[in-house]
Amino acid sequence: MNKMIRIYSCNGTDFSSNGLAILDEAKDVCITHELNGSYNLQFEYPIDSAKWEFIANNRICRVGNECFRIRSIDNNKIYALALYMDAQFKHIQYIGDMLGKTPRYIMTQLFKNTNIHIMTDAEVKSLGMEWVNTATDFFEASKITPIVGMSTLSETLEKQSTMCELYVDNYNLALVKQIGKDNGNELTLRFNAKSAESSRDASTLITRLYPYGQDDLDISTVNNGKQYIDSPMVEKIGVYEGFSNFDECEEPDELLKLAKWQFSEDNLERIDIPKYTMTVGYVDVCEAYKYHNLNKPSIGDRVKIFDKSMNTKTLQRIITTKIYPFEPRKSTIEVGHPQVTIDSFFKDIATTNIIQKIQRNGKKEIKTSYLEMMRENVKVSINEALQNENIAKYQTGALFESPDGQSAVAIIKGQLAIAGQKTEGEWDWTTVINDNEIIVSDVFTGALYTNLCTIMSANGKLTIENSLITMQDENNIVRFECGYKNGKYVFCLYDATGEQNVYINSSGEAVFAGSVNTKKDTFVGSVLYIQTTDLVGDSKQPAIRFLDKNGDIVNELSCTANGTLRVTTGKPNAKFMYGAYEVASERNIEILQEQINNLKKEIDDLK
Repeated sequence: MNKMIRIYSCNGTDFSSNGLAILDEAKDVCITHELNGSYNLQFEYPIDSAKWEFIANNRICRVGNECFRIRSIDNNKIYALALYMDAQFKHIQYIGDMLGKTPRYIMTQLFKNTNIHIMTDAEVKSLGMEWVNTATDFFEASKITPIVGMSTLSETLEKQSTMCELYVDNYNLALVKQIGKDNGNELTLRFNAKSAESSRDASTLITRLYPYGQDDLDISTVNNGKQYIDSPMVEKIGVYEGFSNFDECEEPDELLKLAKWQFSEDNLERIDIPKYTMTVGYVDVCEAYKYHNLNKPSIGDRVKIFDKSMNTKTLQRIITTKIYPFEPRKSTIEVGHPQVTIDSFFKDIATTNIIQKIQRNGKKEIKTSYLEMMRENVKVSINEALQNENIAKYQTGALFESPDGQSAVAIIKGQLAIAGQKTEGEWDWTTVINDNEIIVSDVFTGALYTNLCTIMSANGKLTIENSLITMQDENNIVRFECGYKNGKYVFCLYDATGEQNVYINSSGEAVFAGSVNTKKDTFVGSVLYIQTTDLVGDSKQPAIRFLDKNGDIVNELSCTANGTLRVTTGKPNAKFMYGAYEVASERNIEILQEQINNLKKEIDDLK
């Protein structure tokens, strides 16, 4: 009953219950797990079953402790993927550089917004495995998924000659040095190749190896003058020459040991025997495990395979399991190496015969291990001038150095780098071009379109983008803007809190949060003039002058040092008003006084 398929809602996280339903009519239930590859569940279910209504895309199925999400339904056939593959539907807008970081740190950043748990060192160690702890570089990326990021990470580690394998347990992930247990010294599986599916591939066979160390170090000084070693198989199958680079090796005797390991019986990647693959019955392997008091076989386990028909014993790994939980006799295990395809066949030829894949060794020196050959001609349309041009397609990184050694160009992962000099033996990459930016030391250019790029200062505080100039202070608060913004031309200064201090728009409107200290006489509009240089009046005080349309003075307002406010006019018959009332002038008062005096005289005459 426990092995039956249970189905849960698409958002389920607790799988301890029976879920929505127990799919007890499932047929041909098969769980396929490939080392570093596919991990899926397939089964069939009768469409006319009452429980068919529970089967839907994105719902989660559990078999034992293994959970899978339904991804496709084809008639009565259901196909589901391991839960960690949910991450292929998570969008990462941007992720920055992670330089000199461990794979675990990089994975925590890639999967931090998912349901995936990146296992701790202690959790991995408790399972008898070990995290890959090689420091590596992950360069900034945008518009990717966590799965794409994992592909980039594993490819980078491969270039560093760091072997890694992905451990999967539902939502738990880890990148470990090796999955499975080493049972090679305890267990030999004996099968007759005639009764089992088997294959042998010799396309990458090497029986005479030329090893090279640092600076093309060879083994002639410790190998009787010979720069190569022969495999014990050379007399049986002939001479097949090849070479290997061991860039960090500095001593001939150590280089010889490394070369001999390539032909060792205990080396899983032994290069002097055909790649061996055999598919055998799971139950038969389980019985052999049980006889030797070992737990049931698991993906990645190391075992020795004895093929009676060839009388050969080789150390192999379990690379694929196809488990039928309800029909165990149908279950199979594949041991050995994956079958070589045409595509990988040509890659292996390039590995044996050609040079250069860009990488660095432990001394940070650029080294070359291989260069993949041209894959095909493809038609590429770049612009109107380059329509459907046939060009060669390569899948590689490349380093080009000028014959005089004065310049170099490198192409790595979609980035092009240019150097014009070396420092302490390493190229100074002063120009780097990727898909969305160009980094250079100096620019000499004609037209530079600011709608296509952002110009900024070295500290990033000044930017010119489109039609707007912006400056920020040390706290990243905008303090100045000038240009075209939100449909208007603006000139604006801000204070330390981001509030406007001075604002002038294209209509001539201005706002000043503080005082205005003028150094010259100033016009305000066309009829108001503030004079601060040529002082007026008997006491020579500053004045405000009011002008007519001809620019002549109409009135003048000034203030003496003792506080006397002086108003003078430049026009005859001018009037002064205080609200609705006319203010009498000195002459008005004199006339009024004369009128009073005359009135008094007339009164006196009447007496």
